[in-house]
Amino acid sequence: MHRPTWVEIDLDALAHNLNSIKNKIGKGTSIIAVVKANAYGHGIEKVSKRLEDEGVSMFGVATVEDAVKLRAYGINNTILILGCILPNQIDTIVKYSITPTIVNYQIAKGISSHILQSYSSADLRKKHRVHIKIDTGMGGFGIKATGAVETIRKINELENISIDGIFTHFTSSDGSDMDTVKEQITLFNGVISALESHNIFIPIKHTDNSSIILKNPLLFNAIRPGISLYGMYASQYLPRLIDLKQVMSLKTKIVNIKGLRKGDTVSYGRTYTAQRETVIATLPIGYSDGYKRQLSNKGNVLVNGKIAKVAGVVRMDFTYIDITDIPGVNVGDEVVLFGSQGDKTISIESIARETESIPYEIICGIGKDVPRIYKPE
Repeated sequence: MHRPTWVEIDLDALAHNLNSIKNKIGKGTSIIAVVKANAYGHGIEKVSKRLEDEGVSMFGVATVEDAVKLRAYGINNTILILGCILPNQIDTIVKYSITPTIVNYQIAKGISSHILQSYSSADLRKKHRVHIKIDTGMGGFGIKATGAVETIRKINELENISIDGIFTHFTSSDGSDMDTVKEQITLFNGVISALESHNIFIPIKHTDNSSIILKNPLLFNAIRPGISLYGMYASQYLPRLIDLKQVMSLKTKIVNIKGLRKGDTVSYGRTYTAQRETVIATLPIGYSDGYKRQLSNKGNVLVNGKIAKVAGVVRMDFTYIDITDIPGVNVGDEVVLFGSQGDKTISIESIARETESIPYEIICGIGKDVPRIYKPE
């Protein structure tokens, strides 16, 4: 039996979004589906399996642990770790044929040496596939563009390394500063051109995330969609050029209904005072589940197809809503905190605006203990 608060994941909507992206980019461009952070809170196993069924052949994760999970779930296609790896993780990435991101020569040399030491026969050794990350301005990790060519030439000479991909990451990942994006593309192209002048031709090149796909003509042969797969735009300022369907809904059930007199208060701090005879419903969800405290006294939910407002401060485990003007509400009735009910929808993007956040934080913040229900099963 599931608890009375749950997340619904619409896998058909996920497939719809993938196909919308495919239609936008056309043929000849590979898709690296980003499923890091537990598939942005949607559940990495079911999401990845459905995407694989829909033809995705490359997945992007942040950690070695997530890559190993995908292998355990039966994902046999390319898994790219978009973050850094440590020397003590080399054995795992080789064992599970995981593609790491290389951010310095030392890690690449460590992988090559590990393979050399692990396989006594040259016939058994395989070149391990890697992607190179170029730092064109993000500053956190990656080989700096200004000195990248010499480092990559050295990596390319390692006998057990195959450089399958090269990429960079934009500082304006929401596409709000395209001038900076163009500067980074120029730096990235400069590295590629210099490598090719040394007869180093790297087959997979990728820069574009969900936002840049919409703002910039495709310049390379692979893309890394993330938030758009899950039915959202990274920014309210992005053009709505593709048809997206929200994959995640957050729902709960009313566990108590109580009447207040005029002047009565509800929840901590007495921030809500009834201005009339008021009916308050209790929801078994709070900020520990990921329903943000910033929605206190201003969040909207759907009950019986109508909008009800959050009353008082969102608690750790409970939220109160005003249902005075919604007839026929009973304990056990379904409440939608984001998603659709009847002809109305509360979008995740609207929740992000209400809380001065971003859609990524809203969906990744839903607690892991909140059950995920997948449709179709």
